[in-house]
Amino acid sequence: MVVDGIAGPTTLSKIEELIKLSNKGPFPDVPKNHWASEAIETVKEAGIMNGFADGTFKPNEPVTRAQLATVVANIFKNKF
Repeated sequence: MVVDGIAGPTTLSKIEELIKLSNKGPFPDVPKNHWASEAIETVKEAGIMNGFADGTFKPNEPVTRAQLATVVANIFKNKF
């Protein structure tokens, strides 16, 4: 494959790397193309939700009462 005169596996590797970076969301289990990615990134940046200790967000898991209580406390703490 030739891209603007640059060829070979190194170029392909760099392109793959850029694609992976462009699809990276706020958490490793929330890709940029996830339907709630923008909202998840917003609440993370605002300090309302921080995800789990392992660095994931688990967007398909139900929210527990304790987690919701933490969200409400964070909202009041940050005065939103």
